[in-house]
Amino acid sequence: MHHIEIEDEERRRDDLVARVREEALAIRRAKAEASMAEMRKREPLVDDYGMPTYEENIRLKDEEFLDLTNDMVNHPSHYTQGGIECIEVLEQLAADGHDFRILNAIKYLWRYQHKGGDESLRKAIWYIERTMDYP
Repeated sequence: MHHIEIEDEERRRDDLVARVREEALAIRRAKAEASMAEMRKREPLVDDYGMPTYEENIRLKDEEFLDLTNDMVNHPSHYTQGGIECIEVLEQLAADGHDFRILNAIKYLWRYQHKGGDESLRKAIWYIERTMDYP
């Protein structure tokens, strides 16, 4: 073999090795993504900090896109239950003279299943204990 033929053969071999590596990497990426997709189906709606997890974020974004009436400033969905908004209840209780700390506790209890989870429950307890400690 001539020197040029050897270089051509080495170049073809290197190209083949590079293509095989690229294909193997693509296969690994596809398997990893498929594996993550299955895991995401089983993950909870919120993480340990009460923040929406990947799948819930995707669902919420899709929901917000489809439901433009979900006004997160004036009428957030996590503060509405059974057609009643938390602010309506809190305003009535405030008008009846309830302590603002109790009202904050009610707010966190109201929303804990939809936003905050355990963290919201701990905040409610904090406000209640503070009310008892500093009447």
